Amino acid sequence: STPESFTGSEDSDDSEHGYRQQQAKHILNKVFQALSITPILDT
Repeated sequence: STPESFTGSEDSDDSEHGYRQQQAKHILNKVFQALSITPILDT
């Protein structure tokens, strides 16, 4: 039973890491969008 719970905790850690990576990608996409739109607004 101990090894099972250990792997379970590892799994949850992995999913959390993936979720954070997805969030980071989403934020980067927003930033790039803002940067690409900024020059148009400046002009």
